[in-house]
Amino acid sequence: MPSYWVESTPETDYPQLDGDLEVDVAVVGGGITGVTAALLLKRAGKRVALLEMKRIARGATGYTTAKLTSGHNVIYSKLEQTFGAEGARTYAEANQAGLEQIRSLAGELDIDCDLESRANYVYAGSADAVSQIEGEVKAAQRAGLDASLVKETVLPYPVAAAARLENQAQFHPRKYVLGLAKAIPGDGSHLFEQTRARDIRQGEPRTVLTQHGVVRAGDVLVASHLPFEDGGLYF
Repeated sequence: MPSYWVESTPETDYPQLDGDLEVDVAVVGGGITGVTAALLLKRAGKRVALLEMKRIARGATGYTTAKLTSGHNVIYSKLEQTFGAEGARTYAEANQAGLEQIRSLAGELDIDCDLESRANYVYAGSADAVSQIEGEVKAAQRAGLDASLVKETVLPYPVAAAARLENQAQFHPRKYVLGLAKAIPGDGSHLFEQTRARDIRQGEPRTVLTQHGVVRAGDVLVASHLPFEDGGLYF
């Protein structure tokens, strides 16, 4: 069953690759990561080819929870234990930078994507877990986030305690990505749908093989949901 994000937006109709092409960077995968990367690379002066095997923003991006937050369950206390305070701060800064970039691009490109600022909550349902929430608030604060311990939330039921993270957001992810995508084609850059990357050959230049032709590029960025070409064992 299609998600609300997919059902409430128009279908896209970008062309298939038709023949061979040479660009500076090939981006494989048309979700929020691939589309954002392709746009930023184009803005940096690169000729980009974005390849999506189906339709953009219809995979993980089209079925997301649509929240934009640096708070992900009880994460900062665990990050501190594993990577130290600096590791936790780096994670927080990266997430906040991503959130602010979405706000910036949505405003700059005038994308109507229902972007709204909201607080994020991680809560304890019982008194037994309150100490864990308290520890998370302190760790989040040490990581530089505007976090606080609260006993009342917007939830329609009581909680024992919650970590509240200010100035987070929610949005319509597919409206946002479709808005970004419009700015990619042109000036030597391309967006191709229904074009599945089947293999990536190393060399100078690198070669992306598809069923509709070959894309040659100095660099290839794999931003697909599953890293089918996994030279770094990321899978």
